[in-house]
Amino acid sequence: MSRQGTLLTRRIWGVVIVAAIIGALLISLPTIIRGAVSSAEQTGEHANLVIIGPNGHNVAAYERRQNFVILGSGFPAGQEINLLLITRGPAGSVTQDISYLLGPSGNGNGLTPPPMTDDTGAFGVIWNSDRFVSRGVLSADIATVWAVDVDYNVFATAPIALCDLEAETLDNWCSAPGVVPPAE
Repeated sequence: MSRQGTLLTRRIWGVVIVAAIIGALLISLPTIIRGAVSSAEQTGEHANLVIIGPNGHNVAAYERRQNFVILGSGFPAGQEINLLLITRGPAGSVTQDISYLLGPSGNGNGLTPPPMTDDTGAFGVIWNSDRFVSRGVLSADIATVWAVDVDYNVFATAPIALCDLEAETLDNWCSAPGVVPPAE
């Protein structure tokens, strides 16, 4: 083959490789922006997920060292449940697996196995939001906790709201009992 033929073949292969890369990016970019799991559909028919914060409901002040009790029922018996925290980020929703942080005190060491449902399909865990608040991962806003199986099929979801008590105007959900300290 002549030198011109070799150069032409290399150019064609270069164009094919660049086109494949651009095509892969165009296909995967929407998934990357909105979060790989955030498009999952809820498959649980009767599963419930309840979050109880320091004030007896799922609304709390945006501060460190708070424990939230996460309870679920209606799941398959003996099912491993992974808990995902969906928050808003600058580029869209951000999905974080909090299953490894669910120890007896809510501060798992990263080696804690995900919760398992009992023979009635229920589970209960404690989650401490300190690591997420102190590092700025969780902000004063509404987030969602998803209970999913190992294939990321969503069984149930529940909201969690954190209020910035130092803001000029409080969000309407901050009026939940116990969130705003009583006036002195």
